[in-house]
Amino acid sequence: MTGLATAGQAQATAATAALRSTPGLLGPESAEKDPEAAARGFAGLFYSMMISEMRETVPENPYFSNRGQEVFRSLWTSRMGEQLAARPDDALSASILEELEGRGISTRTGVRRGANR
Repeated sequence: MTGLATAGQAQATAATAALRSTPGLLGPESAEKDPEAAARGFAGLFYSMMISEMRETVPENPYFSNRGQEVFRSLWTSRMGEQLAARPDDALSASILEELEGRGISTRTGVRRGANR
């Protein structure tokens, strides 16, 4: 039970770090302010969570597992998610940007089309 609680805490820490690493991602109008950063932030969070879930399928070695290693894995997972989302050919970020365009948010200016600002 302790291992599951620790793994859950590590995931929560990684998710929080990914959210806070992208400026404006937590704000309600972040997609309108900087749609590209919001798309990359969401894609990075998605990739981090996917890597974390994949890692949980691999059995841990009880002789070489400790709290420091868990923290390192959490940070590495978060950073790897950010790096995957930052690639210029990232299809997930591109799909999110296309969806924002379809909802009337300009990905060039971050302003909703037809808004009086």
